[in-house]
Amino acid sequence: MAQEPSIIDPTISITVPARSEGDNFRNTGSIQFNANLLEHFGFVLGYSNSIYDYQQDAEDIRAIQASDPILFPGGATGEGSRSAVLDRMEHNFSIDGNYQILPKTTLTLGYIYGIVDFTSSDPLVPGLTGDVRDWTSHKVAVGARQQINPQFVVSGKAGVEITTYDNPGIWDDETGPYAEGSASWNYAEGSALQVGVRHNRVPTDVRLVPGTGGLNADAEATSFFVSVTHRIATKIMLNAMAQYQHGTYNGSGSGEAADNTVDDVFYAGLTVAYQFTRNIAAEAGYTYDRLDSDISFRSFTRNRIFIGTRLSY
Repeated sequence: MAQEPSIIDPTISITVPARSEGDNFRNTGSIQFNANLLEHFGFVLGYSNSIYDYQQDAEDIRAIQASDPILFPGGATGEGSRSAVLDRMEHNFSIDGNYQILPKTTLTLGYIYGIVDFTSSDPLVPGLTGDVRDWTSHKVAVGARQQINPQFVVSGKAGVEITTYDNPGIWDDETGPYAEGSASWNYAEGSALQVGVRHNRVPTDVRLVPGTGGLNADAEATSFFVSVTHRIATKIMLNAMAQYQHGTYNGSGSGEAADNTVDDVFYAGLTVAYQFTRNIAAEAGYTYDRLDSDISFRSFTRNRIFIGTRLSY
């Protein structure tokens, strides 16, 4: 639970970088089954579910609009609340087949079926509610995992993502690339460096693409991240991270205008943790966020400072 939406959506693909106040909620769960059928062949079945619920609804927007009839001459319509654009449930069903061709080399063929179900009945635009943006996707990819040495592992996969919208009269179905890759280096005991990249389609809080006359469905995003965990002392850990995302909007009837409307998002953070016992740690950190957008009045910078505790069992 958090006041700022992006704090409850800290995935590699930054879907909601905008500012917003309220008691916002997210819950994520997953389950995975692994099996080896043959000596060198196995498969993985997985399912994950995420629920997003934002406090701001149509009544909150109507109150804002009613308080300023000059700025909102059309009256209190209640359109475009956080609930209308972001309340949703996401499902991902996955299967991966893994074949070990060499002792340190594994090939992968995978498929993911995704469902993005927007749950709000608040008005998104005149005559349409938030659930008009529902879509499903099929991702098929091939990849490989290579263990260079006991400390260094690289992996990657690439393929195609086919997105089908529940309202084809508004958006055309999309076919585009899907890819992700990562590398991990355990350079010392308790210390590691990770880098990664991902390209896929993600939900977004933008409902209209300016200058296009089109309703926005989602965004096609490419993300890069780097993370370093370093053990300073037996009980003190330092973690530094940075993440950059370039996203392009998908507006209806927008032609090249939407293709030229982008968001560039950058996150960077530093956290220090002190391990009191095996199960209890104290943490303190700082995060810097910056959004540069082609959409007027959307760009911003944000600074977050936090202290807390981590319990594990």
